[in-house]
Amino acid sequence: MIVAVVATILASCKKNNQTADFDYSGCKYIDYDNDETEITFTNKSQKSTSYEWDFGDGTKSTELNAKHKYKVGSFTVTLTSNGEEGVKSVSKNIAIVDRGRIRITNITLYAFNEKKKYDPSDGPDIYFSMSVGPSGVDKSKVVQNVTHADLPLKLEIGADWFYSLQHFEQNMYMGFSDYDSGGGDGMGGINIPQNKSFQPERDCDNGYKNKTINVQIGEGDTAVKFSYEIEIR
Repeated sequence: MIVAVVATILASCKKNNQTADFDYSGCKYIDYDNDETEITFTNKSQKSTSYEWDFGDGTKSTELNAKHKYKVGSFTVTLTSNGEEGVKSVSKNIAIVDRGRIRITNITLYAFNEKKKYDPSDGPDIYFSMSVGPSGVDKSKVVQNVTHADLPLKLEIGADWFYSLQHFEQNMYMGFSDYDSGGGDGMGGINIPQNKSFQPERDCDNGYKNKTINVQIGEGDTAVKFSYEIEIR
């Protein structure tokens, strides 16, 4: 009886509490202009000597920690650890989502240059435009004879103002013009790629952090202030 108890105690002492576990980090959203996103896997296994990652898309790795690129889809990632206690494994699901295109939904003008006379007889005929390089220019409906008493002023835009995040990061210009001059007299505009604080801010958990972006060009009574709102489609 004593021998059996001693044997049981010795056997339990040999157990090294081997476990398999991992965390992962990275953006689960894929931007409209990209095909894939990279996920980092951190191995948290205990008392193990070798590992195998199954990334759920037909590829594997034996690294301690791993990085893997995914396309859109749902994947079951399995980490298998080997040690003195044999084989342990753990699985976690990862969903990679297409972030989609960004749609501009509202443009609101709050201030424009109070010192400049755009028209000798009345206020400027204002429209908003967005230029995205070779793909052309989108323009809002013109609002005629705008005065500061009309502010804030919401501009009427098309239902098809769709852009990708790459537009905001590489080749987008947005601004206001006075249509009184025929071709359009610039009232104030900004190159978005050079002003990152006016870009949609990516959030890898919810798509975008800021759904309303406030823009100010210039200072004081010569400043142009406006906001644009976005949604994901």
